[in-house]
Parts: sequence; structure tokens; C-alpha cells
Amino acid sequence: MIRGVFHEPPGVDFSRAVVAGLTARLADAPPEALARVTLLVNTHRMARRVEAAFAQRGATLLPRIGLVSDLAALLPPGAAPRATIAPLALRLRLTRLVERLLAARPDLAPPAAAFDLAGTLATLLAEMQEEGTGLEALEAIETGELSDHWRRNLDFLRIVLPWLDGTGEVTPAAAQRAALDILLGRWRAAPPAIPSSSRAPPPRGPRPAR
Repeated sequence: MIRGVFHEPPGVDFSRAVVAGLTARLADAPPEALARVTLLVNTHRMARRVEAAFAQRGATLLPRIGLVSDLAALLPPGAAPRATIAPLALRLRLTRLVERLLAARPDLAPPAAAFDLAGTLATLLAEMQEEGTGLEALEAIETGELSDHWRRNLDFLRIVLPWLDGTGEVTPAAAQRAALDILLGRWRAAPPAIPSSSRAPPPRGPRPAR
């Protein structure tokens, strides 16, 4: 359940604002309540900045800080599959597949484009896996004037997706999607105990014009 969505205006130090808001919200809660909080940030750098912002306030317990790109870390060990193929290794394997397709279908693209096409294909594949979208959903898209271009893309996907399923390899995007599904399932069955406080965040009024 989403309790609320908060934002900060452009130019505000995000890490300090998050720490200030969280500290104010838990001001009436016992110190250990902060240790039961989970913060998900977008990069390791932001995680370090949040930790530094907490450190500037003195000795305190820290929340659990994780990355939105590594949800498996929020699950017990072994609860979610780990990626078994690195992004570069995947792109190199896709390059070989694309080279074979271009050899059989020279009308699609010149052979020298294989590596770049593999990179684009890897990006599309990651987006499909993150969204849980299958090939059948893409084939149902009405593309209008782009139908010829889209059909060429589908030609690549019809080769890549069965190949990837056959290898049993788990890409980083597929592992992230699996971790998200497992985490959401666990939270639905047993919602996390969120520390609460009687103190609500201060309302934000309109800023005076300068």
C-alpha cells in the first residue's frame, strides 16, 4: 500500500532532504525504528551520500539502504535467481546470432552493423524482460507505416528469444524481474512492518515569488 508520495523541488540536495524528512517523521519513534526502514536509491553513489547525510547528524542507527537495480538483496539468500550471463557476454553472443541472420538475410543490414544491432537488441530484450512482455505482445502491435522496419526487428527477436530460453541463461534484467515478482508476492502475503510516528511531515506551502 502506498502511504504517500513526496517530492522535492529542483536544486534541493536530495540525500539531505530524505534524511531530514525521515528523521522528522520518526522523531517520536524509538531509535531502533530507523533501523527497520528500507531506503531504495538509484546508485551506489547516492547510497553513500545518504549515509554521509546521516553521519553529519551524529551517531545514529542507519536504515537499510539498497539499490532499485538489486532487489534480490532484499530477499533471503537463494530466494531469487541471480544473473548467469554478464551484459557484455550477452551482447557478444547476440552479435554472433545477428551475423548468422545477416548472412542469410543480407537485405536486413550490412554485416558490419552486427555489433551495433546486437547492442540495440540487448536493450530491447532487457526492456521486454523488465516489463514481462513476450513476443506475442509485440507481434500484435499495429505499426502502420513502420511495419517493414518493425517486421525486421521481429525477425531478430524470433531468433533470439527461443535461443535464450534454450540456453537456460538468466540475464540481469530477467533476474531483476524475478526478484521484483518474488518481493511483491512476499509483501502482499506479509506487508512489511513500517515504523510509524504520530508526527506528520510539515505541509509544503507555495514558495513566495522573488
